[in-house]
Amino acid sequence: MSHTPGPWKIFEGWGADKRRPVIVDSIPDVDGKFVGNCICYTASTNPDIEANAKLIAAAPEMLECLQLAVDYLGFFATPEANELWGKVAQVIRKAHGEETE
Repeated sequence: MSHTPGPWKIFEGWGADKRRPVIVDSIPDVDGKFVGNCICYTASTNPDIEANAKLIAAAPEMLECLQLAVDYLGFFATPEANELWGKVAQVIRKAHGEETE
């Protein structure tokens, strides 16, 4: 998988609009101070700005959980579980940039 590894964090106040959260990875520099690489900016005009930032910041951990869940597919071999795992696998493929249809 090629994405910036987690954890991702919310950094408050970036650029001209100090109210706009930025999603960053957290890489300490040689002095142990925080150096963040920007993953994305959230839209400052969206009323759900904080909720969106929290969702985006959690993305790497959510993907990891989905991948672990797929590993346990064999334990829940019911038609309903198979449908759920098919949807989970589709989301994982989408996160990997693969075709989902």
